[in-house]
Amino acid sequence: MKKQTTLLFACIFFLSMVVSAQCRIYKITGVHYTGNPEGGKELGFIKNNRIYQKSSVYYTGNPEGAKEVGFIQNNRVYQKSSVYYTGNPEGAKEVGFINNNRVYQKSNVYYSGNPEGGKELGFYANNHVYKKASVYYSGNPEGAKEVGIIGKAGSEGSKAAAAQLLLLAD
Repeated sequence: MKKQTTLLFACIFFLSMVVSAQCRIYKITGVHYTGNPEGGKELGFIKNNRIYQKSSVYYTGNPEGAKEVGFIQNNRVYQKSSVYYTGNPEGAKEVGFINNNRVYQKSNVYYSGNPEGGKELGFYANNHVYKKASVYYSGNPEGAKEVGIIGKAGSEGSKAAAAQLLLLAD
């Protein structure tokens, strides 16, 4: 009985960790932010597929008082908007999607060879976010520019890359 109780508490603890897990998003800058991965500036985080942006304003009811800017559902990235987009979840604007750790932006122009004709913005690799660039960055995968780092590796990485490239870029 004692082993079952211990196992039950362990399962509850594990599930609570999974449910409340956050994926932090950091931007690589010329300034070193002590305590952050590779000294990156924290832009925001993803919690329960909701995308939050750090802000000087406190948003009551949101985790850490951060501003909710969008969400990810079925590898589609949606941006919160004052306009209601009929047919989209929560009436949000679809701004892009994720396909094989690559981030694509919805566009009026059709990009032949890309999934759904979307414009490829960048990709997620080895806990880093890379943005496609016209300049070749030697030493980086595909010569892309490194723009961010994800605070937690794993399946959330491509979601965080999409959040950074589509919603949190400045």
